[in-house]
Amino acid sequence: MVLGCKFLPVWLQVVASVLTNAAGLPMVVYLIVRAQSAWAWILVWTAITSGLYHCADTVQAVLFGLSPGQWHRLDNVFAISAFQVLFTLLLFPRRMRVARRDAWTWGLFCWTLVCQEAGPWDITFTILPLATHLIAALVVCFVLTPAAARPQFHPPTLRLGIALVLIAFFFFSRGLDEDNDWIRLNHGLWHVFISLAFYTLVLSRVDAPLPAATTLV
Repeated sequence: MVLGCKFLPVWLQVVASVLTNAAGLPMVVYLIVRAQSAWAWILVWTAITSGLYHCADTVQAVLFGLSPGQWHRLDNVFAISAFQVLFTLLLFPRRMRVARRDAWTWGLFCWTLVCQEAGPWDITFTILPLATHLIAALVVCFVLTPAAARPQFHPPTLRLGIALVLIAFFFFSRGLDEDNDWIRLNHGLWHVFISLAFYTLVLSRVDAPLPAATTLV
């Protein structure tokens, strides 16, 4: 046996479950270029915490002083927050005052922290902050925003984004059975397709694109 062959599945799992987080890079660049660095940082930390959780879990090691379980909790917080970013980008009016938008965004981020502290392994405390932000975004969009200022979408791009979401959740559901998910391939494909879905859905909005920044600093 060639030295290291017995460790090959471990490193393949690291590739499949860790490096696939890089699929979110186009979305991060898109937000930075458009001066939305706060949201970009949430997505960056989503990728970092996901990658470090899967790496720690794969090799069963403590990384940077945190156990796999602790990284998993952080991964949950930022994964939920990434969806909150998506809801905001899709449903909040572009000309909404920044202070008001930030009050919604960061208030709900704090709510996510409370829910995950209450029950990080209870699906109720994952669904609750997601549902809260989605309902809040729908209220902002359809109750508080005049009809003329509501989001408009390019239908073919929107349909593609929705299709990618469905494909992503197909692989997510398959990956829940970790013992039968070879090298966590299904979970890695979840990372890839949900990242592509986010980017496609954001690009589908055509009423008022995010303004491009004049500088990246």
